[in-house]
Amino acid sequence: AMHAVEKQKETAGMNYYGQINIRTLMENNTLILDVKDNGCGIPEHILNKIMQPFFTTKEEGKGTGLGLSIAYGIIKDMKGIIDINSSEGIGTSVRVLIPLQTEQDK
Repeated sequence: AMHAVEKQKETAGMNYYGQINIRTLMENNTLILDVKDNGCGIPEHILNKIMQPFFTTKEEGKGTGLGLSIAYGIIKDMKGIIDINSSEGIGTSVRVLIPLQTEQDK
């Protein structure tokens, strides 16, 4: 989110005000984490690749392409889901759902 907001500022100029909103809640024994930005968005043709290990759109030395793939693996191990919606030039929203284990479930 931070890199997308910075990239959008380069394009949009001084009148752009970058935002990253984070919200957490619990619903039906599920932890929900929402992250939304008004950054540059993710092009549709790479949206299905962003969880792959070592995939990055950043220039060399700026990232390894491991962050999202590691997060995806951890969330998947927890029986969770990541849902990503993005529009180029508008922003991206990410929703993470993680089922919570109760004493009854153990």
